Amino acid sequence: ALSDNMASDEATRMHYLEIIKEKSVQLEDLVSDLIEFMKIDDFNVPQEIVDLETIMISLGKRFEEDARLLGLELTYGFGRLGAVPSKEAPFNIPKVKMNRPLLERAVENLVSNAFRYTGPGGKVELLLNMEEGQPVLTVADNGPGIPNEELAYIFDAFYRGTHSRKEAGYGLGLTIVKLVVDLHGWSIAAQNRQPSDGHGLVVSIRMKASATVRPTVSRPWLRRIRTRAVGPRSATRRSRSAGSRAMPSKSW
Repeated sequence: ALSDNMASDEATRMHYLEIIKEKSVQLEDLVSDLIEFMKIDDFNVPQEIVDLETIMISLGKRFEEDARLLGLELTYGFGRLGAVPSKEAPFNIPKVKMNRPLLERAVENLVSNAFRYTGPGGKVELLLNMEEGQPVLTVADNGPGIPNEELAYIFDAFYRGTHSRKEAGYGLGLTIVKLVVDLHGWSIAAQNRQPSDGHGLVVSIRMKASATVRPTVSRPWLRRIRTRAVGPRSATRRSRSAGSRAMPSKSW
């Protein structure tokens, strides 16, 4: 409309410019996520023994300010969903072998997703609890939730909800979370809150107290994504740089 001079008044031009700006940001985010997606699928990332209690408080403080700016309430700490969390762990938390930047990125994606679908005045919870001797990290919101028939697909690449959480997007954020979880040999589950607990989505990552083996994860859809995202020349580029590619030092 702009190039055809169909937007004759200033208000219409500004409207189309806002659309262009929004789509440009979406494209930038998509490219960034795709690059990150390719880096994570390396299985050669360094791991270290990490103190979960320290990470939990650090992440909570980081997201607390974001929630305030968005007009949301963020509750974080240690305990089970539905209870008042403690800022100090009331139980022993085992240390976990992991790549800390990747875990932080996964949690950031989950919290950002919860913020996105929780309206002003809504509540998001970031919790760490112990279940059957293993640490479980949970991110829950009180947004609209997801239809039960769609829950099995929310971690699929490029999946977009079609009903209650419909919004422009390309479905890579949760896919990256699943990839990080798989890389560490953990498990992840998503479910809607129980009716007695209101509404919203609950996503839990079950970690392992001593994860020393990183499994080879079968992802038949990965080759299709690579072909669509970066083209057939990507295999050549990867082979040339296989010996020199290293884990970036900055946070994911």
